[in-house]
Amino acid sequence: RSSGTASSRSARRSPCRPASRPTGSRRCLFTAGPDTERVYTVTQPKVSGNGSASADDQNLTVHLGAGESTVSYVVDGAVADQGSHEDVRWQVASGWDVTIDRLTVSVVTPAEPQSITCLAGDPDSTTACGLSQIGEGGVPTAEQDTLTPGQRVDFAIGLPNGSVPVNERIAATNQLASAFALTPETGIGLLVLVVLLLVGIGLLWYARGRDAKALAGDVGPVEVLARDAGGHVAFASPDGVLPGQVGTVIDEHVDVVDVTATVIDLAVRNYLWIDEVPDGEGVLDWRIVRRNPADDSLTPYEKAVYTSLLGDAEQVRLSELRGKGVDLTAVRNALYSDVVAKEWFARRPDTERSRWWWAGGGIMALGIVLTVVLALTIGHALLGFSWFAGGALGAARGPCRPVRDAVARCCTRCGVC
Repeated sequence: RSSGTASSRSARRSPCRPASRPTGSRRCLFTAGPDTERVYTVTQPKVSGNGSASADDQNLTVHLGAGESTVSYVVDGAVADQGSHEDVRWQVASGWDVTIDRLTVSVVTPAEPQSITCLAGDPDSTTACGLSQIGEGGVPTAEQDTLTPGQRVDFAIGLPNGSVPVNERIAATNQLASAFALTPETGIGLLVLVVLLLVGIGLLWYARGRDAKALAGDVGPVEVLARDAGGHVAFASPDGVLPGQVGTVIDEHVDVVDVTATVIDLAVRNYLWIDEVPDGEGVLDWRIVRRNPADDSLTPYEKAVYTSLLGDAEQVRLSELRGKGVDLTAVRNALYSDVVAKEWFARRPDTERSRWWWAGGGIMALGIVLTVVLALTIGHALLGFSWFAGGALGAARGPCRPVRDAVARCCTRCGVC
């Protein structure tokens, strides 16, 4: 038999009479799930009769001899707030190493219970007890026949809110899962950090990506063909912007397309001659011939392209260039310097990208260290992960918009390349 009262400490008194053997022992483990524990504190265990009882942080242990004995102890942590009601829950029988012929439970509460739940059988069983009801006077009772060793009875009642003080405690047993758990504190901190990181990145992006001058209105059509006095048609780049420069402004990279556009432009301007050269096997090749020497009319990057292609030779085939490869380092440096000298970019786009990558990588590294430290100490490791995510965002999106001047903006919007 067992009876008890529900209070802020959920006291319970259990007279026990083992049936199968002259002695019996009970050992209770307090758990709430695979990664969490429902923490119950059991104090003041004692036995009136033939037996003994003890409790520590992990177990309640009861040893009983022959005859009738009364076991009493105080439980703290059995009252949980369920929102619509309070839930008082305790495992009134479990861990016995002898068969219990009959178990009866009754609880005296300060307010009439709203519900009662009683489960019996193996630890994972959802089988209801033989009897569970709220009787006359609002007293909840339950009965169960024949509990074999290892079986248990879980008893719970629902009380109106405010009936007794809530004292439920839940502790995580999986340290890693606990460290990355989304708690209210972690959620608030994560939200604040993400907002601050996004605002900071947005402000930097705007401050360093806005144009040096604002355009007064929409850009109109651009004429790229002009006729001389003799009626000949020639290409005329808008505002003197050269093809290689336009390509660099458009995608902020110096690549083979920009070099190819520059080679064709040099041929149009009579510095080079390009003609088709078929070979005996029907495979087409192209020959680039020096037509006029590079003079002061060419920009430094155009001279670099001119020199990289021909060197000291008078002509070269495209197949030869493919075979030996062309080092474009000098061309790349000269073209980046050219667009910066014209103030179309405040800094070299590749340097600007590197700065963002290094800054983002540094924040990511800090986030990794912070995540590990928090996971191994106080938890809330998601706060460190938010720094990592912010650094990754800065490294990925920050380089997308280097500082441009109005002319560069015009080139981008018009697509005059």
